[in-house]
Amino acid sequence: MKDLHLPTQIKYLAMFLLIGLFLTGCARGPIQASSWPGVTLADNTLYIAYNQFVQAIDLETEREIWRYPAEADRSQTFYAPPAVSSEGLIILGGYDQKVYALSTSSSRPETIWVFEEAADRIIGGPAISDILFGLESPSGK
Repeated sequence: MKDLHLPTQIKYLAMFLLIGLFLTGCARGPIQASSWPGVTLADNTLYIAYNQFVQAIDLETEREIWRYPAEADRSQTFYAPPAVSSEGLIILGGYDQKVYALSTSSSRPETIWVFEEAADRIIGGPAISDILFGLESPSGK
């Protein structure tokens, strides 16, 4: 009769895979993306894109000027550094495959337009000039 013992390494590998599957099943809801924050400095204001918000911080007072959106939305996530024009227009690339243009002429940012036809999530910072802007998604389009 042959001995059907598995090598110890295979036993441990199988055990770790089963534990991993079990722990993955314990997570509530979909797993959310995570990354480093995207940071931009313009006119003594620090813009930070991280998770569900983009914040504007006044560097002199070290206080938040505004945050976008006002309420957290799990479908929106921001990691790309915002682009800021000389007129105060802010372009945000979202992990939700959208590009947002914000006006900051008031105390709260207002959405001017949203481009919803990006081929993939936006993880790189947009480039902006006086007449146009550009960005690239992971798909290269």
